[in-house]
Amino acid sequence: MVVQADAAIAEVVEQLPLPEPTPVVVPPEDPPLISDDGAAFIIRWEVGSPELYTRKFQRPVCPMCDRTASGPTIGIGYDLGHMSRAAVDMDWPAHPQQLDLYQGLGFTGRAAIPVTEQLQHIVTPYPLAFDVFQDASIVKYWRACRRAFGEEAWDQAPMAVTDMLLDTCYNRGFSMTGAKRVEMRDIRDDFLPNKNWWGVADAIRRMERHWPTVRGLQRRRNEAADFILARL
Repeated sequence: MVVQADAAIAEVVEQLPLPEPTPVVVPPEDPPLISDDGAAFIIRWEVGSPELYTRKFQRPVCPMCDRTASGPTIGIGYDLGHMSRAAVDMDWPAHPQQLDLYQGLGFTGRAAIPVTEQLQHIVTPYPLAFDVFQDASIVKYWRACRRAFGEEAWDQAPMAVTDMLLDTCYNRGFSMTGAKRVEMRDIRDDFLPNKNWWGVADAIRRMERHWPTVRGLQRRRNEAADFILARL
């Protein structure tokens, strides 16, 4: 009965009329943000596929909250724990339960686990999740990643390189400080400005050392490195 009720609620929510999301305007002088292959790579590692998303991720999840600073996550890797009300208002105006998203703001790590459980009434259909990923998340992450690695060097890099650096930032954030960010600094200070694309790929691959027991993250870093090398 619980499963039937849960399915019925999801069906009703998915059929609610969704207003058009407010687009994020990219200045015409900006280059293309990400290739189709790069976007597909991030989506595959974040949610698998539209079908898997609908089965497992259309309600909030809390990936690795028991060991990282992740927070309640909706859509395609949209971490509410690190967002503000202003960001939610800008990115999710079309969400039929937008006001409920505020309840996940600011909660990270183990504190986010019970909060995520309390947010299971929220359903984010895949088409809406994809729109926000494409029109808001990618734009913001691309710009932040460009600033973090240096705009001049970034603009000279092949798209395969910026695609996978964007994937890295989407998964790890943009910090350049601390022992776990050595590879990020190597890319910023050496490989990217010197157009050493093989060095960028190797640095991304070496990041797997930070998750010795998390096979999924090791594979993601290795596949990102292979993605670059296959397109040079």
